[in-house]
Amino acid sequence: MRFLAIACAGFAAIATAASISGAKASVTELVPLRNITINNVQYGLICNTEQLNPADTQRCVDLLEGRGMCFVAREQSAHFCEWGSVKISGRVFTQFGAQGQDMTTRCPYVAHTVDVINQNCGGSGGSLGVAGSEVPIDIVAHVSGHWV
Repeated sequence: MRFLAIACAGFAAIATAASISGAKASVTELVPLRNITINNVQYGLICNTEQLNPADTQRCVDLLEGRGMCFVAREQSAHFCEWGSVKISGRVFTQFGAQGQDMTTRCPYVAHTVDVINQNCGGSGGSLGVAGSEVPIDIVAHVSGHWV
């Protein structure tokens, strides 16, 4: 499922605590809600000034749509996809600037976010929060020529 504009997003997210079997760390999952407009105030769309191939970004969107979960370890960069000159990465972001918790979300949500970046920024690359402003913590997807 792919959407073409931020205003048509139609999903938001809430944080729910989940534990990983056999692990001591707590992971927060971003879960979709329906019929809620995202205004992306927390980490809104930022377009970069790179010269990337939008077709390479679209290839990553297609690949991410078919994957299960996308995991981001606290204070680390998650490398979601690399195709041609494009690298799709993710980082945990909170409104307080702290990155002290691991997070996971479904890769199709990351794909949707990357598609919004691609549709609005084209070959410039950019970044956008996956959940938007509905929760105080988010995964930010980055489209760039380097790992963020």
